[in-house]
Amino acid sequence: MNTAFQTHFERTEFTDEIHGVFGRILILTSRFDSACKALAKLPAIKTSVLLKGIITDNEFKQLLNQNLSSFKNLNRAIQSLPEYKLGADKVLNKARDSRNELIHSATLGMDRNLDDSDNIHKFMQVIACFVTELIRGISLFRV
Repeated sequence: MNTAFQTHFERTEFTDEIHGVFGRILILTSRFDSACKALAKLPAIKTSVLLKGIITDNEFKQLLNQNLSSFKNLNRAIQSLPEYKLGADKVLNKARDSRNELIHSATLGMDRNLDDSDNIHKFMQVIACFVTELIRGISLFRV
C-alpha cells in the first residue's frame, strides 16, 4: 500500500545525531519566542498589579487575563520590546527570520538521505548560520 507519509525511519548514528540537532533547534526557537512574548507582556502586567488596589477583583482578573493573552504574534511582540526601540531592531528581526526559517523551512526534505554525509555537512553549515542569528537575539534578554 502506498501512502503519502514515510513510516519507516531507520536509526543510525547519523540519523540520531541529526534528530538531536533538530530537537535542540526547537528548544532554542521556543526560548526566543517565549522570551519575546513574555517580555512584551511584562509592562502591562506590572501596570495591572499596580492597579489592583484601586479596581475590583473582577476588573483585575479581566485586565490580567487580557494582558496574558496579548502578543500572540511574535513580530508584534518583538516590535513592542524596549530593546527593539533602542536600536536592536536589526538583531531581533534577523533572529525572528532565523527562527521562522528553522521552524518552518530548514528541515524540509530532511526526511530522506540522512546518512548522506555531504548533504548533512551542507545542511549543518546552513543551520549554523540561522542558529547564530537566533542566539544573538536570545542573548539580548540574558535568558
